[in-house]
Amino acid sequence: LVAFNAAAAAFARGDVADAERRYRRALDDAAVPPPRRAAGLFNVGVCLLHRGRDAAAFRDAADCFSLALAAGGSDMG
Repeated sequence: LVAFNAAAAAFARGDVADAERRYRRALDDAAVPPPRRAAGLFNVGVCLLHRGRDAAAFRDAADCFSLALAAGGSDMG
């Protein structure tokens, strides 16, 4: 939870690269419950959209959103 909060704080202060890195690091923990994993994946996708300058970034963001839905984030959005 602390890692996700730190990622959210980084995003809120406009440090999208740090937020993405922190969300990804938090998602490395196998014990992350499915709803939090879904939210983390969604947030990585949002970070990618904010940083994206090319089609690859947008594809990666779409992949994150798909993974978020598969992880149990069907009520997101």
